[in-house]
Amino acid sequence: MWIVALWSTFGCGFEIRSGMEPATVDASAPDAIAADAAKLGCIQTELVASKSYGPSSWVDGALAPVAPYLDLVIPPALAVTMGNGGNHCAELGFKLATTTYVRCRYQGGASTSSPTSGANQTEIVNGMSYQFDQCRLGDACPAPTGAPVVLAAGERAELANGTPITLRVDNGDANAGTTQIVQLMQRCDGS
Repeated sequence: MWIVALWSTFGCGFEIRSGMEPATVDASAPDAIAADAAKLGCIQTELVASKSYGPSSWVDGALAPVAPYLDLVIPPALAVTMGNGGNHCAELGFKLATTTYVRCRYQGGASTSSPTSGANQTEIVNGMSYQFDQCRLGDACPAPTGAPVVLAAGERAELANGTPITLRVDNGDANAGTTQIVQLMQRCDGS
């Protein structure tokens, strides 16, 4: 049995294998969490992606999983650290050990494409994260294609060795300036 939590901009997490007692760690101390995760066979790395507007340009995040760190926890949300996601889309891509390439779609939490133009504080806050929606064998954004893959947020996926994990902001609120996601990816020793 695996108990898993993933740290994003809003919190921390680590993986505990059955039979191990969790360490008591202050969740506001990322260095302590990282040290504890390392003791449990995990490594943590930031994955950063952004989109700028006028003209549009993307900087995608990429991280190559290397043995033995081939287990990835699917994040329940991607935190926006700059700009606003609105109701747009972001995607996390990776190759499963079964050689299937998967793209997971994350949907911005606002009900409009540009919550900052209306200055509705609730909608602005809702656009500060992209929430997990679904995973597919085809494109994830802007419209999902391909067969669905049964993966859920918080689930552990076994990755193919060496094929990069990618993070992409498909779109965000252009009125809020560059949209950036910084996600702490936790990969664990699968043994």
